[in-house]
Amino acid sequence: MSRTQANKHAAIPYVHFNNADQVDTGLDIVELSSLYQKESLDHSPFLPHRVDFHCLLYIEKGHCQHFIDFNHYPLDAHTCVFINRHQVHAFDLNSRPEGKLLLITEDFIEKARTNIRTHLFAPMHYFQASSPVIKLDADVKQSFEALLGELLKEHKEDKCDPLMLQLLFSSILLKLDKHRDHGVSNLLSARQVEQFSEFMGLLTRHCRTIKSAAEYANMMSMSYKSLNLLCKLVAKKTTKHLIDEEVILQAKRELAISQCQIQILAFELGFDELSNFVKYFKKHTGFTPAKFRNCLSS
Repeated sequence: MSRTQANKHAAIPYVHFNNADQVDTGLDIVELSSLYQKESLDHSPFLPHRVDFHCLLYIEKGHCQHFIDFNHYPLDAHTCVFINRHQVHAFDLNSRPEGKLLLITEDFIEKARTNIRTHLFAPMHYFQASSPVIKLDADVKQSFEALLGELLKEHKEDKCDPLMLQLLFSSILLKLDKHRDHGVSNLLSARQVEQFSEFMGLLTRHCRTIKSAAEYANMMSMSYKSLNLLCKLVAKKTTKHLIDEEVILQAKRELAISQCQIQILAFELGFDELSNFVKYFKKHTGFTPAKFRNCLSS
């Protein structure tokens, strides 16, 4: 299976969408069983790797643990899990459930979104009570699998219709979105969702150089107070708390596989002194960076 292509020079393997089997539609569908054919992959799916595309994982039979950004999610049969672009994840080597893995490019997602309003592939995992995992009941499972079957059938066509793929995929998202527990997101306006998504996008791109909540507010033409209230409403956390979480997440990602010196990593994350980075990391994780790396290795 030559579905993805990894940048082996990255600290954490950075896997890109690379469907060489057909004209690129921005969507690929693979059987989970193919992941165990290790010789066909240029990276291990069972070790943490960052993806440059979105994933929708559906477990049909069996169970497993799925690793996403240093959290383990138990998955049973008839469960869907969303992995967003740029997240780090890994499959469970010890369990071999049956199911499907959808690989979706950002461009395909944007085209599918033109006719629907859903945030299943957005930084909504920060919303209170939100989860990347959706357990399907019997009725939803039946309709979901019917739509997935039609999507798979169209995808296998020699001359598949990109528009048909987008419409079928949009129907799947709408079905899952209706079934999902949205929690506080039901109380938000479209503008608030847009603003929070904008903030999380800016934070992801700039947290290594900008750690001031006021600077992010200025970039968004908002007051510090307004941005802080928005973050509290959406995530039940202050803007500073979300900034710290993102910095720590990026530090963990680099420590997971990178063998670079911790002092160099500290500078790359915007810390002038190694001691400041060590104190900061330990304050938020309970471990020093070296201890965290050693725990992962063991």
